[in-house]
Amino acid sequence: MKKTLFFEGEIKEQDFIVSNIVTYLRGKSEYLHGLSTDEIVEFFNELMLYWEKSGLSKKYFLKNIIDFFKYNSLKNKLSVSFRGNYEVLDKIVDIGDDNLLFHAQPRGVVVHWLAGNVPILGLFSIFIALATKNVSLVKASPKGYKDLVLLIDTINNIKTKKIDGREISKSIAVILVDNEDRVVHEELSSSANVRI
Repeated sequence: MKKTLFFEGEIKEQDFIVSNIVTYLRGKSEYLHGLSTDEIVEFFNELMLYWEKSGLSKKYFLKNIIDFFKYNSLKNKLSVSFRGNYEVLDKIVDIGDDNLLFHAQPRGVVVHWLAGNVPILGLFSIFIALATKNVSLVKASPKGYKDLVLLIDTINNIKTKKIDGREISKSIAVILVDNEDRVVHEELSSSANVRI
């Protein structure tokens, strides 16, 4: 078993070549880097509101994810992570060192290996990767991946002043790989700038 589940912003099932997916995702990095953190935070807030209004929140028990990614919460979490100033993701800023100015740079391709027992939990790491302007290649578990893919696909339904969900969703690819397929797992690992 080796197939893509979500790629190029849509649900699809087809065989894949790891290097092709990685090349495609790297090409989406520039799009993410061009967005401001405030725009990304606003987008996630709209996605969380959509999940609440559509009933997906109750169906998939998304309360913790929704609470985490709502506007004020996500801004606060990013500020704490970046020494009190999340704008370091957007520009060079002073974060308290008299001798230095800082600008946080995205790492690139984040490869996620998701557990099978709680596949939706992977949304935390996928969304944080996007919030910090990194693309995501997700190795889903054969158990429960359908719910994960359906929730990622809802990104396409959101549009804010600056972000069209159909564009930001192209920064995520979800694949299935046999646990015994050592060659593909090694390719995934060597392609990763960050491993989760």
